[in-house]
Amino acid sequence: MSTTHETTSLIRSLSVPDLLLERQERLDAAHHVLTHKHMRDFALAISGSYRIHDDDTIRYYTERVDRELWSRFLHGAGLWDLMSSQERDRWRKVVGSEARDPVEPFSAETALGVFQDLRERKDELRKEALAGLYRRLSWDHKTNQPAQFGEKLIYQGFWDWRGWETSYGRDAMSDLMRELYRVDGKPEPATHWERAIDGYIDVQKFKNGNAHIRLLRPDLVDRLNAELGQWFPGALPAPSRAHGRGRKSEPRRH
Repeated sequence: MSTTHETTSLIRSLSVPDLLLERQERLDAAHHVLTHKHMRDFALAISGSYRIHDDDTIRYYTERVDRELWSRFLHGAGLWDLMSSQERDRWRKVVGSEARDPVEPFSAETALGVFQDLRERKDELRKEALAGLYRRLSWDHKTNQPAQFGEKLIYQGFWDWRGWETSYGRDAMSDLMRELYRVDGKPEPATHWERAIDGYIDVQKFKNGNAHIRLLRPDLVDRLNAELGQWFPGALPAPSRAHGRGRKSEPRRH
């Protein structure tokens, strides 16, 4: 079985061969423009440039095409939704609007490799997401000294000055809703987090960028804390003080 066919079989919501064909057509068109005098003159005119180096131009354009195709692949194949906020940050350095990290050429082999890697690391990414949600709990609020997940979570940096969610806020809320749905035995929500919160959380937005999140299901809070305690022994206080009611000592944050 060919790699392309195997990839297509695994990723039913996305046609990898179509992405590969588009890549080839776009790069062929770029080469054609640079080797055709009138097209080259036209490209120079509309770009306002009088100097163009073929090798540098093709290399830059190829990287841009690859970054775009990787982004479409990750979202189209549902892989972005599998990632923790930390993993998304790593990928943003490759496919984001201001990406600067090196990018692998988009191919059937590399696409299949990334697909399989993220699928195989699904449990690891869940653990990373849950740990990230715990570590980012705010300790600066006078009523919030978190020793574990409680019925009220306070986070900083969720909103910008316009009241719009930051990329961190969006990722963290996606992580939180995915974890709540998972421990509740439901499929992960395939929608923006704001459309998945009914019965699970209430969110208050503050001008300083803070988010106060009230968890409406204490049973799910217990399950999240139980998982966190298994992964990071000694991080949480005694189970008798569930839901963050009181605190005798600060946990060890790993």
